[in-house]
Amino acid sequence: MFPSIRFVETQHWLQLYYTIIFKLTAVLAMEEARAKYVSEESYKLIQIREDALQEGSSIEECTKFCLEESTLATILRDVYRCVKKNHDLEVNINNRFRMILKIPPLLQQSNKAIKATELQPVYDIHDNIILRGDQPEPFDSTPLPLYQNAPLRSVLQEWSQSTGPFLLPWKTLLLPEDVFDPVLSRYTKSEIQNLVNMFDPSPSGFKTFAETADLLQWDLYKNVYPLIRHLIYYKSAQVIDVPRLQNLYTIHPLFDAEDLPTLNDKWQQKFPRMVPLNKFVTALSSSLRPFASHCRALGAGSAAFNMLVWLLREKVIAQTHVYLRLFITERDQLRAVELRKNRRERQLRFPSHHADVTSPERQAPSDRSHARVKLETPTSFVPEWPTNNKTSTIQSQKNVLAMDVEDDHVDDLLPQGKPCPVMIPEPARASRTESEWISALLHGRHSWYSYWLIRLFPYMNGMHSVDEMVAREKIRRRDLKSLLTEFDANILHFYHPCTLR
Repeated sequence: MFPSIRFVETQHWLQLYYTIIFKLTAVLAMEEARAKYVSEESYKLIQIREDALQEGSSIEECTKFCLEESTLATILRDVYRCVKKNHDLEVNINNRFRMILKIPPLLQQSNKAIKATELQPVYDIHDNIILRGDQPEPFDSTPLPLYQNAPLRSVLQEWSQSTGPFLLPWKTLLLPEDVFDPVLSRYTKSEIQNLVNMFDPSPSGFKTFAETADLLQWDLYKNVYPLIRHLIYYKSAQVIDVPRLQNLYTIHPLFDAEDLPTLNDKWQQKFPRMVPLNKFVTALSSSLRPFASHCRALGAGSAAFNMLVWLLREKVIAQTHVYLRLFITERDQLRAVELRKNRRERQLRFPSHHADVTSPERQAPSDRSHARVKLETPTSFVPEWPTNNKTSTIQSQKNVLAMDVEDDHVDDLLPQGKPCPVMIPEPARASRTESEWISALLHGRHSWYSYWLIRLFPYMNGMHSVDEMVAREKIRRRDLKSLLTEFDANILHFYHPCTLR
C-alpha cells in the first residue's frame, strides 16, 4: 500500500493519508451536526455486529450485511479502495452531498515525484513573498523550514497535496479546455466564472495572479489563492509561468515517452501542417531558440500560441528559465586595487575632506506584485536613459558602494595573491571585499546602468528567473536586454527547466 520511494519515512506517508482523510472527516462532521448522520449509521453498524455475534454469523456475512444496510460502511469501503489503488473517488454522503476525493500526485506518480527532485525550484528564504507564505494569513515563523536546504522534502511536500504548489503572484493558471465551454462547464457562480475568464488563453497574454486580483479588486491571499486551489483540485488546473512565444522551451523532464504515440495522433489532428510530434520536440530541445522560431509553418498569430498552450496542457514541454549570476573579472579586481590606492592617497593628501561613509543596504526582493497595491512605475524615478556619452555620471552615484579606506593592504582584493575570476553568490548581501569589486565594476558607468544593476542584485543569487525580475520590478524586456549587454562580461546566464504541477 505504501509506494516504494527512498528516503520517505512511514510517518510521512501516514501524514499523507491523514491529509486525504481530513476532507472526508470534515464532510461527515457537517452531516453529523446537521442530521446526526454518523451517530445513526454507527448505531446501525453496532446493532448488525451484535446480531451477527448472537447468530454466530461469519465475518464475511456480517460485512456483506453492513454494506447492504449502511451507506457509511459503503463510503468507508470505497475510500479504502481509492487510497489503496491510488485513484480519485467521487462519493455521495448521505445521499445528499457529492464529495470528490483527489489522491495526491505523490501516490499516483511516485516515479515522477523522485525525478522532480532535480526540477524543484529553490526558494529564497530572504524573499518577502516567500516569508509571507501563500495562505490567507501570514506565517507566524519567519523562515519557512520546509524550503531550507531540503529539496527532497520540498518536492514531497508539494507532491503530497492535491491543491498545487507554492503560489506566487507572478505565476498564472492553465485550465483544461472544457472549463471555457459554456455547455460543459459546471460553474454557474459569477465569482468563480469571473476568475476562470481571467485565465482564458489569449495571444495577448495570460493574466498573472497579481494582475487578476487587481482587475477583480480582490485580495490576492484571501480571495484569489483559495479559488486557485479550488480550480487545481477540482479541474486539474496547472500553475505555470506566463506562456510567451519568445520564451525558451524544452521537453518536459517528466514526460513519458510511452505516451508519445497517442499524443502524436492528437497532434496531427490539431496541427496537420506541422511535422510529427517526436521530431518537433527533438528540434525544440536541441537548440536554445524562442518557441516562435520552431513553428514558422503556422505563420504569425494565434495558431502558434494555441500550439504552445496545447503542448503545455499535455505536459509535453516545460519552460527553460534563465537565471543570472554576477561575475567579477580579473580586470574588475585590478581596478578595485587601483581605486583603493587612489582613495588612500586622497585621504592622506586631504585628511579633512575624508568622510566616513558606509555602503547602503540592499534590500531583499519586495512584494510589488501583491494585489490591491498601486504599482509605481520605475521610470518615474530612475535616472534618465543614457545618451552616447556612457561615461557620464552623477555625483550621488560616486559613493553608492563606498568602502572603508583605512586599510592600506590590497591582498583581500586579489584571491590567491593574484587576479582570479570570482562569482559572487549573494550580491545583495556582499562582503566588504565583494562590495569593493562591485564598486570597481560600476566605476565609470552611466548612472542608469548602475541603478538598475544594483536594483536587480537581490535576484542574482540563482533563485530568481529573468521572468520574475521583469514581473516584479516592472522593467521592460528591451531595457533589461540593454542592461545585460552593458554588463555582458560580468553576468553569467544559466538555463534550467523548472516545472510546476
